[in-house]
Amino acid sequence: MTSLNTQESYQPTPFKHYHDDVLYQYFDKTSEQLFELRKLNLEQHLDIFHQWHNQQYVYEFWELNQSKDELKGYLQNLSQQDFVEPVIGYIDGTPCAYFEIYWAFYDRIAPYCDATIYDRGYHLLIGEKRFLGRRNTILWLNLVNDFIFKDEPKTQRIVGEPRADNLGLLKYLEHTSFIKTKEFDFPHKRAALLECYRDQFYNEVNL
Repeated sequence: MTSLNTQESYQPTPFKHYHDDVLYQYFDKTSEQLFELRKLNLEQHLDIFHQWHNQQYVYEFWELNQSKDELKGYLQNLSQQDFVEPVIGYIDGTPCAYFEIYWAFYDRIAPYCDATIYDRGYHLLIGEKRFLGRRNTILWLNLVNDFIFKDEPKTQRIVGEPRADNLGLLKYLEHTSFIKTKEFDFPHKRAALLECYRDQFYNEVNL
């Protein structure tokens, strides 16, 4: 695998452009609810995206409490980038969560984790308060990991970089296959480096 520390060229790049709106589905037998990952549609999701980001518990960490036009520009910029996919999480047909799934090699996290070409990562938020809580948060983490590993068989590692003081998220890690390996400083925040490896995930997590 090619890392940032090598001078080798590589082909092909692992970029994908998803054409189907529904990327992943999982029926949770315990809650009898259908969890889905769908491509973000700017026209369909802008209003709720704006609503989510202007809630204090969201903008405390995301810092995107902006106008609808500013957030539209933010999403339009994402849509022009090959290495990130904005995704909406649904439960029983209700949009409730947002994920930015990225190729770590091309992301700002790359030099902090010695990223390789097929490493991936994601940012997340649960925007609907009634879907917050331990069980849904843990399940979303595991479902997104499952989607990423199944989406690209060459991906062996998923990384994350939440704020180091985001205790509400970090306390759930013991119920996933993510491990916190270190803390480091971005220009804008102190971050925790999270890592999840394919083999460990499928050995530990039963979906």
